[in-house]
Amino acid sequence: MALLVSGFCFLTVTERTTKAKHMQFLSGVSVLVYWISALVFDLIVFFISCCLLLVVFKYCKADIYVTDYHILETLLILTLFGWSAIPLTYLMSFLFSKSTSAYIKLIMFNYVSGILSILIDTIIAAKIPLTLSNTTKTVLLSSLLLFPTYNLGKCIGDYTVIYQRKIQCTQRQNVPKYLNCSRESEYIGDV
Repeated sequence: MALLVSGFCFLTVTERTTKAKHMQFLSGVSVLVYWISALVFDLIVFFISCCLLLVVFKYCKADIYVTDYHILETLLILTLFGWSAIPLTYLMSFLFSKSTSAYIKLIMFNYVSGILSILIDTIIAAKIPLTLSNTTKTVLLSSLLLFPTYNLGKCIGDYTVIYQRKIQCTQRQNVPKYLNCSRESEYIGDV
């Protein structure tokens, strides 16, 4: 997803450096219309890409994301990621003067922020005895929410865990003792 989201910086950086955006403003296009039209176009492109990704999930039999109505939930997760990542890409594109360097650096930023933030979350959640206070942990985990790639990774990971637990509880086979299925089976129904 980092490749796709980072690609939305090309047009904004190119138009800014070639003064094409300035020419549009001089010809009477308002700032609001310019940015909303760019955002809507990029969201449509992102939505089509997400639909193609869901076709790949269906083809590869990643049933957890596409069976029954789970395809809609997965599409919602990906769409919300796009709504948060594209504006962040626009904001970060102002830091660059060349579109290719912006693209490469934004890809690296998205990869590194996604991997490191999930790693930090996993270390904190692993109950490893750290010398961090609860306030520090809360502030750290809350600050990770600023990264859209962290939110996507955390959401997909939690979605997978919840789905697997529901399957374990409905099958009632090899259920670990820490997983209490007595109350959960009341509202699970057929998965």
